[in-house]
Amino acid sequence: MADVQALHTMGEDEQLLHHFNDTVLSKIELTLGCWVIFGRVYIQNLDDDPQHVTVRMFREANMDVDLDTITIYQSSMDAVCYSLHALVALRKPSTITLMCNTYHGQANKPMLLAMVVDVVEEV
Repeated sequence: MADVQALHTMGEDEQLLHHFNDTVLSKIELTLGCWVIFGRVYIQNLDDDPQHVTVRMFREANMDVDLDTITIYQSSMDAVCYSLHALVALRKPSTITLMCNTYHGQANKPMLLAMVVDVVEEV
């Protein structure tokens, strides 16, 4: 059985979100290899109206290409837990970033978890 390498990072809790400005929640540094990555964050809509919420996970070297993204119309004053995941084969060390935005809200308990695997295959 191969050795398992897992990395875990948690971002700052209770980050306020304003005017759809992208807010970095958490980052994790990964070495070259194949990785399974999980991200999670709770978003509280603090506005009296429903608002769009976007949660993204991407490689910093290529911010325009999302590894995973969720955009939904979240009810007013509602709290939702968002979960993202990705499989990546890195040819060089990379930083993975978890980011979100909404009009008026709060991000809580952001987390990234990465586990190295032998191979990433699409089926």
